[in-house]
Amino acid sequence: MVFEGFVFQNAIVSMQSHWDWYLRRLGAFILFTRQAVGDPPLPSKTNKELKRIGFANFADQIEILRESNGLPLLISIASVECVREMSLVRNIGLHNRWEVDEGYLKQTRSSGPWTAGDIRTVESPELLGWHKDLMEVINAIWPTIAERYVNAPDFTG
Repeated sequence: MVFEGFVFQNAIVSMQSHWDWYLRRLGAFILFTRQAVGDPPLPSKTNKELKRIGFANFADQIEILRESNGLPLLISIASVECVREMSLVRNIGLHNRWEVDEGYLKQTRSSGPWTAGDIRTVESPELLGWHKDLMEVINAIWPTIAERYVNAPDFTG
């Protein structure tokens, strides 16, 4: 059963890993550009969170981006919830060999038929939905930040 979903599982891991990479780079970019354009320093807590944004859960990552830029990020709650679910599924895949546990069951808002001990499978429509929502999130974030820091020098970090 686990191997039947191998392609989808790899896609989930890949999408989430690329998102994490993107966020780490985006956090470094924001820190660099805020200083380069002479923005006031961020509160200590926000600065620390931005430096570690790749380790926060998905909903917190979006909030950290909002706080660090002072700009509204127009992202639907539905898309945030879908990408959050993808992240939860990826975590049980990497850390629990795709086996549903109590931690996942407490955090998920999925109406799936999962119980502890089940193997969390993914079908094509669910994966495609997560991809669509992840792209919605990315496309809501980059223009806002790009416009905010258009006058910053080139970032090579």
